[in-house]
Formats: sequence, C-alpha cells, structure tokens
Amino acid sequence: MTISAGDRFILAKTADDVNAAMKVTRASAAGDRFILARTADGKNVAIKVNRVSTAGQRFILAKTADGKNVAVNFDFDPGGNLISCASAGQGLIYIHSGITAAISDWFVAPDRAPNGLTFDGTNLISCDSYTEKIYIHSGITAATLSSFDSPHYWPSGLAFDGTNLISCDSTTAWHGSDKICIHSGITATVTSSFAAPASCPTGLAFDGTNLISCDGGAGKIYIHSGITAAISSSFSVPGWAAIGLTFDGTNLISGEYFFLVIYIHSGITATVTSSFASHQSTGLTYTGGPY
Repeated sequence: MTISAGDRFILAKTADDVNAAMKVTRASAAGDRFILARTADGKNVAIKVNRVSTAGQRFILAKTADGKNVAVNFDFDPGGNLISCASAGQGLIYIHSGITAAISDWFVAPDRAPNGLTFDGTNLISCDSYTEKIYIHSGITAATLSSFDSPHYWPSGLAFDGTNLISCDSTTAWHGSDKICIHSGITATVTSSFAAPASCPTGLAFDGTNLISCDGGAGKIYIHSGITAAISSSFSVPGWAAIGLTFDGTNLISGEYFFLVIYIHSGITATVTSSFASHQSTGLTYTGGPY
C-alpha cells in the first residue's frame, strides 16, 4: 500500500509468523516523539506519539517508568542555546547564541526574581522566588501558558528529567524547606521529595541519568545517584556562590552569582575549560537537552 510523509506505524507480525510488518495507523506531525509500547492485544508493538521534538535532535532507547515499555527519548542537540536569567532590579531572561556570552534575544521574566530555569523540549519553565510560583512559558518567549505555586517558599532551581519537573527551594532561614521535589509531570503535584545535600540548594540540572545540584552556602556541586538523595560525588564550585546549573550533553555549565561569570566545565568535574561574563545568572538551562 501507499504511505505518505508523517504516517504513524505499528510493528506487527506477518501471517507467516516470521516477519514483521509496519502498518499505517494515522498521520503524525513533523518532529513528533514516540514511545514503543504493546498494543491492546498484547502481541504487537505500537509507536505512540508522545510529544514534539525539535529539528536535529537525536534519540536514545530507554525503559519507561513501568519497566516494561521502551521510550524513544531525546538525546542532546549540540545546536542548542544556553538560556540564563537575572534578578537584579528587574527579572530578565537572556537567550545566548550557542554557549557563548553573545545574547541573541532577551525578554522580561514573569516577575522580578527569576531564580531557576529548565526546558522540556518545547517550553521554557521558570520559577520566581518573589511570587513563589513556577511558570510554563509558551515556547521560549515572555508569554506564559500557565503557572502554579511552588511546593515551598523561595523556589531556587529547576530541572526536567524527560517526564517530570524537579524543583528545589532555599533556604530554611527564609522559611524554605531545603528540599528537592519531584513533580508529577509539569504540575503542582509533588509525588516525592528528599532533603537537599546542604542547607541552601540554588540550582539543579539533569544529565540524562543523574540529578546534579549546587549549594550556594556550601559552595559545592553534588552529583546524585539517579534522582535520589544519595550523593555519588561532589566538588567545589569554581567561584564563590554557584546559583545556576545546566548540562549540554557533554559538559556541566554553572553560573556564579557574585562574580557574574558562567563556567563551562570539562564533563561533570571541577575542571573549568572556559568561562565568560554573565548577567548575574540566577538560573540556567540549555535548549538542546534534558532537559
């Protein structure tokens, strides 16, 4: 039969019970993300549309949360852009040209104190410590689609693991909980939480396997074991107070609040290969990867 561009398929055994056929079921949209899952009959495999990706992204196969299906997840896009935010006087969000000091665009944040950023593959997500809210933007623009209250006072960092938003808040001295919270998808609902490694968590990142956090008070960056409280290793921050983290698929990127510097690390280590001046960097994210 004839198929057309964008068709969706199901993998099924042929009548001889030996070969596999790809059956057209319906059209998908350009750039759709897919999940391989069993069909209702328990015999075939459906390629299910999950969400839209961006052009040029790569994919990896990984188990879904139920441990039974296989998800075709995004790998990192080396052509992504760094995004930073600053809260000095007025909240601003900057889109960098690649991972450089050059700013290609900027817009006003939802409120005066943006303190964390992440990206879900489609929309920018920010949090504000003044309003104590988390905002879902429309793409990477100033427009917001929705918002909800942060789980605790003083939200200070965000990450996205491909399915769930992760947030942290700081500090207990300002009525925070110093906890890291795993949300149910990108909603206000928190499914679990655990104590941060120290008393002032100020940034989160996800490398595709492990959560990474930084603490502005302790002056350390922590590599967690998966998305748990367990710490597999840690190292000192390059400057004085790291307050933003992200990961570009190869290297960790951290922001320094007082020295106004963004550091590119060698892998996920204390070694810094390069740096450039920033606009305070209260939050960082990268548009090419997990997020």
